[in-house]
Amino acid sequence: MLVSSNNYQESTFMNSSLVFVGFLMEKKTEFSEYFSLKDANRNLLDENVRLKNMLMQIFAADSTKTIFQKDSTGNTQYTFRGAKVINNTVYAQDNFLTIDKGSRDGIAPDMGVTNGISIVGFVKDVSEHYATVVSVLNKNFVLSVKLKKTNDHGLIKWEGQDPQRVMLNGITVDAPAKTGDTIVTRGASGRFPEGVLVGIVEEVFQKPGAMHHSIIVRLSTPFNSVYHVYVVENHRMKEQLELEELLKGEKQP
Repeated sequence: MLVSSNNYQESTFMNSSLVFVGFLMEKKTEFSEYFSLKDANRNLLDENVRLKNMLMQIFAADSTKTIFQKDSTGNTQYTFRGAKVINNTVYAQDNFLTIDKGSRDGIAPDMGVTNGISIVGFVKDVSEHYATVVSVLNKNFVLSVKLKKTNDHGLIKWEGQDPQRVMLNGITVDAPAKTGDTIVTRGASGRFPEGVLVGIVEEVFQKPGAMHHSIIVRLSTPFNSVYHVYVVENHRMKEQLELEELLKGEKQP
């Protein structure tokens, strides 16, 4: 009665009601947005895959240049498939990941795995719907990498302790390696395209009488928070490996 018979009280009540209703609607929207994040992340991952594959349809690796171009048949060299990480170990000696894509999705053993920016590992075993991935943080993971600025190359391997750092060996002492240098993939294994980020040089030292640097590399992949990855299929990998095996099988003069 007070509100309906008094203009001031009615106006005040209506304004207060609108503020309260607006507050409730705002919270409802925030609540709905929170529970839609899973779908949004999945859609974003799918869109990234689509864009990466569109990019690789335009550009294919040229081993003699830093630019990219299509191959002679117009086919792409690499295909990227998005996947979700459903299990991930970091502090074991032989760390691995499990992803929610398998043979039914075109995943096969030995395919490289990245987080879209830097390396994660390579596919080990595959079932119809799942695959396991040997992490960089695994004693069985060895990869040929190079200094981005000079192309001097060596091998990285995890020493089983710090999940953020690996050792890089094999780069000769006359190579100008220093703290802050960028380490990228060399492309020699066929699992990754050339130039994928590995990490940043954190320390360079030499053991007495050594002919090579001992280099500590801080990995760019945050392995504690890897939730979505891209599996890399190299359409020329089989051809490369078969040719190299022929050479290994030949008797040297």
